[in-house]
Amino acid sequence: MHRLGGVGRLLPNPHLLIGPHLRIEAVLSSRIEGTKTEVTQLLRVEAGEKPTPDEADDAREVRNYIVAMQHGIERIREGFPVSIRLFREMHEHLLAGARGQHRLPGELRQSPVWIGGNNLTDAVFVPPPPDEMVRALSDLERFSINALCRCWFSSPWPTTSSKPSIRSWTATAGSAGCSYR
Repeated sequence: MHRLGGVGRLLPNPHLLIGPHLRIEAVLSSRIEGTKTEVTQLLRVEAGEKPTPDEADDAREVRNYIVAMQHGIERIREGFPVSIRLFREMHEHLLAGARGQHRLPGELRQSPVWIGGNNLTDAVFVPPPPDEMVRALSDLERFSINALCRCWFSSPWPTTSSKPSIRSWTATAGSAGCSYR
C-alpha cells in the first residue's frame, strides 16, 4: 500500500489509479446492503447509459457510495479531520435519493440495526448498539486528531508557514482536542 501511495504521487492525475479501486470497493461494500450492481454495470451508468428500472436503485446506491467517498477524500485534502462530522456529511451523500433516504441522512442512528436475517436474533452481523457506536466513533475521532497532532508536531516541515492549519483541524473536531504526547 505504501508503494502504491508513492506511485500515486508521481502521476499527474492520481485519480486514474484510485478511481478503479474506489469503484470496486463501492460495488463490494454495497453488496452488504443487498445491491446487485456489477462493476461493468456501474461503468456503463457512469458513461451515461440509462440503467433498467430493476438496476436503477442499486446503481444509484453504488454511485452514492463513490460520491460519499470522494467527498470524504476531498474534505480531508482540504484539512478537515477524520471526525464524526465528516462521517455524517458522507452519510448524507450516501443516502441522497436512495432507498434509505428516509433514514435521517447525516444523523447517527438511534436504534439497533442488523445485516442479514429478519431480526437481531438470526442476523448474520449486528453492529454495536447506538450508545456503544457513539463512544467508538468518539474514540476514533480522538485517535485521529491525536495522530494528526503527533504527526504535525514531529514532522520536519521546511517552514512554519508550510504546515497545514492545525487550528482548523482541532476546532472542527469539537472536544477531541489535541494532546501533545
